[in-house]
Amino acid sequence: MRVVQTRGVLAAAADDELLLIREDPSGCFVLRGSGVSIWEAAREPVCVADLCERLLQLYAVDRATCEAQVLGAVEALLDQGLFEHAP
Repeated sequence: MRVVQTRGVLAAAADDELLLIREDPSGCFVLRGSGVSIWEAAREPVCVADLCERLLQLYAVDRATCEAQVLGAVEALLDQGLFEHAP
């Protein structure tokens, strides 16, 4: 699966957090830690497997845990309309 940031989402960094605001009035979202890394890596279309590889280099976590958490985060970002599927 390949994903990319949804266009029109505004992002503002504050300390170790990233505030995301969509153009529609559905609210705002806050990312922390690895969520910020996932968001930044998806500026251009990226495979979920590649996201896992990047995070394995940044964080002390085993592959199975990393894959499960990245997939969960990506699915949540898709559900909130912050990510979209990429070709």
